[in-house]
Amino acid sequence: MALSPRSTGSGRMFARTCNSALLALLAIAACASREPTTRTPFDAGARDAARVLSDAGMDATTFDAAAMDSGARLDAAPTDAAPRDAAPVDAPPALPDGARPIRDIGTDAPAAGCRLALEGVCTSETPSVYDGPCGARELHVIGQYQPAGGTVTVTVARLGAPVVLALSSYEPTTWNVVIEPGAVVERILLDGYNTQTVVAPATVPVDNRSGGPGPIACAYRWPSDTGGCDTVGLVASLFTATGLRPTSFIGCYEGSSYRVGE
Repeated sequence: MALSPRSTGSGRMFARTCNSALLALLAIAACASREPTTRTPFDAGARDAARVLSDAGMDATTFDAAAMDSGARLDAAPTDAAPRDAAPVDAPPALPDGARPIRDIGTDAPAAGCRLALEGVCTSETPSVYDGPCGARELHVIGQYQPAGGTVTVTVARLGAPVVLALSSYEPTTWNVVIEPGAVVERILLDGYNTQTVVAPATVPVDNRSGGPGPIACAYRWPSDTGGCDTVGLVASLFTATGLRPTSFIGCYEGSSYRVGE
């Protein structure tokens, strides 16, 4: 039986519809078999988000790409935020038994010190100097590993406050203390592994804690040293003895003279 043109056209249309449906099913199957892709903050899908962040003064790189892809909301960090993987801060040196942390006893330098004139004459290096806060009474620490000669001269010319003077050396030293007019030295403390001696006005009390049981720490580097002395231990011991945090520190491995002035 012959088909009418109308019937033939309907059949062709039906065939095209079936072909389109088949192609659509194949396309769906192909898409389902593909691995999902992860968008980065800079792909086409994230450009709008990056533009919004830029307008808000934020950094698009602080957003996690996978979270953005899933639509999760993250709080962006300011552009001047610290890096996520910042290097760890070095641990402070170990404290001797009974010593307080250095931040509690004043070995962490403040932003602005007392602005004293601190001088040290070292044999072969620049003196290690700490300029701390001024006080109504002040602790000034001078330390070395050994003297350049048998005698070391210490001049005190600090006029603004009474001074407690701490002198420390690993090797035996005779400390010649010169007090300039107007300066007041309330007390001298001697520390050291070996016995220390001092030449000073008879009116100044001397507490010699060197060469025997008890505190024997020496110090010649601020805020700590590893060359046979113990700055942290000495400062902790002085804090226990005086209740004062250091106003100044001058140190040499080998020294010949020191001066604390205005």
